[in-house]
Amino acid sequence: MAHAFDPQSVNHDHLGIRKKTLTLADTKQYKLLQDSLSRIYNKLLIKENHYTNGQKVLIETISDHLGLAVAFNAFKLAQTNIAETEIDGYSGFEMFFISYAQKYREHLSEECIQRYILDYYHPLPRYRVNIPVYSIPEFFEIFCLDQSQKKEAYFSVW
Repeated sequence: MAHAFDPQSVNHDHLGIRKKTLTLADTKQYKLLQDSLSRIYNKLLIKENHYTNGQKVLIETISDHLGLAVAFNAFKLAQTNIAETEIDGYSGFEMFFISYAQKYREHLSEECIQRYILDYYHPLPRYRVNIPVYSIPEFFEIFCLDQSQKKEAYFSVW
């Protein structure tokens, strides 16, 4: 669903037919969002002297940010008494983010890291977690983080 808003798909209608779907003002805002996201990911180190190519991973990063936002909103809507729910001492909201992070937990071989440098269209798994969570304002409240800890990676996707 989130890929419907990526740069390759945003100008297609619900039937997949290519047509202008954004107004001129929306197109300008979308371009600003893309540029901002590319700059954020360009600063992320893959390994010594090799950084993420923000433009190359743009399609996937937009989808990661939107997918997390949609999933978190759906989780909030689906839960009743979520504030009182605890699992192993963690609230339901904390478990949502912990589960999301576990999805991308892995140890990468040197060969795999080299593939990320050369031809992967996804950022490293840790960046698929550590950057999109900053787009969720509640993340800071849930983990009692100081609002000043918001990095430049925070921005509103919607």
